[in-house]
Amino acid sequence: MAHDRRTQSPLGASGLGPTAASWNKLRAAIADCDAQGVGLLEIHRAYLALGYAGVGEFESSLALAGEVLAKIEARNLLVFLSEAHRVRGEILAKRDPANPTPAEEELQAAIAIAKRQATRSFQLRAALTLAKLYQSTGRANDAYDVLTPALEAFSPTPEMPEIAEAHALMECLP
Repeated sequence: MAHDRRTQSPLGASGLGPTAASWNKLRAAIADCDAQGVGLLEIHRAYLALGYAGVGEFESSLALAGEVLAKIEARNLLVFLSEAHRVRGEILAKRDPANPTPAEEELQAAIAIAKRQATRSFQLRAALTLAKLYQSTGRANDAYDVLTPALEAFSPTPEMPEIAEAHALMECLP
């Protein structure tokens, strides 16, 4: 069975369905962990924000994504900065598909940060998201141009399905 990120929790097979109530339960669990002093990575909150976007809760999603970015920068957890920008870009793309510019800018920022930090997996994830955005807006050449450097030296592996997904997308591009 293929993994579909639109209908499954971004945190893995948690058993949560794609409903606002499910995402609210996860948010409450994260708050409980915070209250108990259990440190969670801010990136979990970013994925929670993406989950809210997946069920159409765009304002909550963007507010949470903004909080995540602010906390990442304030706590100097910069290794997750690129991924947080990618998530925010994906949320923006879902919120307003007719206006891809804000999402594109966020995704380009994610790629630039990943390049500076040499976090190639985050660079590929951001490039793949941006390439999908470009493809959906009829910019196949731009999609190809953003994916090509991100895929360099990556070989498909089950641990990172984005590699195979990026290769498949490249094959569909003219």
